[in-house]
Amino acid sequence: MLCSRFASWCPTVICASTLALATACNRQESRPTDAASAPAQAEKSTPPTRDDLLPRDEPAAEPTAAPAPDTAAPTSAASAEGDARNDGAPADAEGSPARSTTGGSDDALAGPADDPSAKIKALMSEIGATSTSDERALAAAQEALDLGGSEGSIGRAVNRRAARLFKTPERAEAMYQWSRERYTNSAAASFELAKLACMAGDIDGAKALLQEVKERGGDKQLQTISFDPTFSLVVNDSDVQALLK
Repeated sequence: MLCSRFASWCPTVICASTLALATACNRQESRPTDAASAPAQAEKSTPPTRDDLLPRDEPAAEPTAAPAPDTAAPTSAASAEGDARNDGAPADAEGSPARSTTGGSDDALAGPADDPSAKIKALMSEIGATSTSDERALAAAQEALDLGGSEGSIGRAVNRRAARLFKTPERAEAMYQWSRERYTNSAAASFELAKLACMAGDIDGAKALLQEVKERGGDKQLQTISFDPTFSLVVNDSDVQALLK
């Protein structure tokens, strides 16, 4: 009797269980995939990369940068020598070693005033300038001589200045006298002074100066006496005629 009841109940139970299982499967398949599960599925379908194989808790080490060169150290033997040379020298306002104010002269700072030839040239310009006073012109001529200027070039410059002063014989005479005393290798100043002596009526003075012209080799100047009216006062003098022979 019990077996007959169990046999009649089993099919009912089996059918109910099967129906419940089928319903549960249908619900699982129809449930929509949420947003959180999508990336997981995509990740499972993508092959692993190199970064995925690294440990998550240990990030990859970055390459270490090379140390910067020490810019304060000398880069060459020349710079080291320069540092040694400037060592101990006081610095100026810009931080550079101060230039010594004593000792030898610095050729880079030498100006025209430090160059004797340039100074002499400037003095020669003073001698020839009409705006320069006679006193200053003669002082400039002496300064040029003291600096080592040529006696000939300076004497000729003074004679040219004297020639421009023919309207004022007393001023011209001072110029010629300076040149005569210092430019002794020339007879030009002595000859011009002899002319001034004739113009002033100084016969003895003119004869003495013409004798000096002869001694200084001024034969060409003496040949002009015979036709230069300036010497009419002494041209027939026997002493002067002897100089012309």
